[in-house]
Amino acid sequence: MCSISLEIDERHYYIVENLEPKTQITIMFFINFISLSVNVVMFYVTILNSKNESMVYRIVSFIHNLSLFLAQFYWGSILNPIPLLPLPGVQSIGVLRGIGSTFMLLVIWIFLFAVSILMMYMIMLIRLRVLARRGNIFHLRDSTYIIIFLAIFIFVFFPILSRIIPFHVSEESMKNHLINYYPNCLNLSNYPGFFVFVNTCQSKKGVFVVLVSLFGGATLYLIVCAIIIYEIKMQNYAWNVNKTKNHIKVLKHTIVQNIFRFLFLAIAPAVVLRNTFLPPETDTIRITLFANAMFTAAPIPCAIVILTQNTTYRNYLASKIYCWDRKTPANNNASISIDPRIYYSVENPDRTLQIYLMPVVSSISTLVNFMLFYLIFTHSEKESVSYRSVLFFHNLSLYLAQLFWGSVINMVFLLPFPAVYSIGPLKEYFNCFYLTALWFSLFGWSALMMFWVLLVRLRALARQDSFFSFTQKTYYIVIIVLTFYVFVPIFCAWIPGYSTEEKTREYVMKWYPNCLKALQLTGIFVNTSPAAIIAVTIVSFGLLGTGAIIYILLCLIIVREIQKQSSTWSNKKRNYHVKVLQDTVIQNLVKCVFLAVAPAAELWNIFLDPARNTISEYFVPRFVSSFILSYSDNYGSQYHIRRRSYPVHSADVYPKSNLSEVFHEKMSLLILF
Repeated sequence: MCSISLEIDERHYYIVENLEPKTQITIMFFINFISLSVNVVMFYVTILNSKNESMVYRIVSFIHNLSLFLAQFYWGSILNPIPLLPLPGVQSIGVLRGIGSTFMLLVIWIFLFAVSILMMYMIMLIRLRVLARRGNIFHLRDSTYIIIFLAIFIFVFFPILSRIIPFHVSEESMKNHLINYYPNCLNLSNYPGFFVFVNTCQSKKGVFVVLVSLFGGATLYLIVCAIIIYEIKMQNYAWNVNKTKNHIKVLKHTIVQNIFRFLFLAIAPAVVLRNTFLPPETDTIRITLFANAMFTAAPIPCAIVILTQNTTYRNYLASKIYCWDRKTPANNNASISIDPRIYYSVENPDRTLQIYLMPVVSSISTLVNFMLFYLIFTHSEKESVSYRSVLFFHNLSLYLAQLFWGSVINMVFLLPFPAVYSIGPLKEYFNCFYLTALWFSLFGWSALMMFWVLLVRLRALARQDSFFSFTQKTYYIVIIVLTFYVFVPIFCAWIPGYSTEEKTREYVMKWYPNCLKALQLTGIFVNTSPAAIIAVTIVSFGLLGTGAIIYILLCLIIVREIQKQSSTWSNKKRNYHVKVLQDTVIQNLVKCVFLAVAPAAELWNIFLDPARNTISEYFVPRFVSSFILSYSDNYGSQYHIRRRSYPVHSADVYPKSNLSEVFHEKMSLLILF
């Protein structure tokens, strides 16, 4: 019998009264997109390059990683729960909220996650079965292993499911529970997908079962690892040194992968446990959102660790990404092989169309951007001088970067041959390596200004007692940190990739004997350093991913500050600031979409047959790589003019409400003239 009696709780719960699902939906969508991309690559690479392992081991390992990915993808998209602690409940905001019962959705996730845990033990059992000495106590028969598997299956599934099933109650019972014991949280029942833990006794037992399962499972895992290490050491006399080291290395990699999983998965329960002991009036929205994001992102670091730990996987990725044909021997020592193929892009370097087309695009970009610069300074009186200056430099730096790309560099990619060269006016004076580094500087400055625009906006909107109302000194420190974050990593990765003309010539003659025509191209830059190229790729994707997260967090903080001041601001002022932020985000989204087309197009060309005509047959992907990078600023500027609204004080001169109308008037006069 349950001896716990509940009392009426008339307190107000902050997380219930300030429930805002849009932020979490956006962040979870972003994390799931990254998780899907990384895990698809990991599955593809591991399936094709795990031939040294047995078929059973590969299948179990695949199911283990797939089940974890599906469980966390399901958690972040279909279930997408918001823990409401210290209120004993959860609010589902996933795609099936209101359609399926939140309780049943939670049970499905528990099943998927339990399959992942079961496969984790199965991997260790299969490894032990392979390594156990004949006649040893751990060299068991197949029937014994099946019995052990069934015992672990019961240990993983039965306790947690037996404790979760009694929580199932009808929606009417949950509403009555809120009315009787949490009368000030009754508005929770207005949201589809809410779930309240009604049975308090079962909650206590459930927590106890989870803790026992965790400690018992960890102890069992450590025991199996110790047995495997013991078996490996006992066979030192029969194995050579390399075989012994290989088995220890595989076990170490498996343990490291599971440690990364545990670290990310443990954050959410720790935060939830912390929230249980906080007063209901405490704002736990941000910390809960962070914990949920880390919990959903657990498959991402695990997949990255799997790909980076194994030499075979790393070399396979390098061969696909960097256009190198590699042999992967059984000893995992990869070597670059001679590529005798003929590359169409090298044999046909004519880019006459690009030479004449890029200046046209740059001229259009110049016209539109100068109109934008004029309007920013003449019709932005309501904004501060610092905001207008930063906004101007942001658009100016992007314009200069893309003008430099399309007119000064006018870069030509020779992919799938790993080289680029310039057909711009400076090709006779500078190697494409230096020109690209200069473009990195211009584009990096534009990215820095993008963050700076949000920081200026945040500094203007932050409340006096807010944590984000920082001093001038703190403001400068943040800018300096962002400057190092934008510039230092990419240049530290790019500079070591430089190679002299002599080294480039030797490299091409040795590994690409049928591509000597590339050496005749003025200012060509050939990638000769595998480590430098891998570093540039990792840093680029790292900066893109972390930069997107930082940008989203800044936007969320600004939205939060606006919402906090709704009571002191008029609706007109509040709507204005929301619209300014919305327009800024949309402008950057448009720019990102256009800028992303070029890498995608060149990535497509990497996987094509070298003898294929990528100039005419794939004209759009090849041309987009240069054209879009130049046109992105042009289009972004036009969108900026159409969307951006600045109050105009000189109504007698310009009786217009926004920049778009002023822009249309100016353009009409220009056309008429």
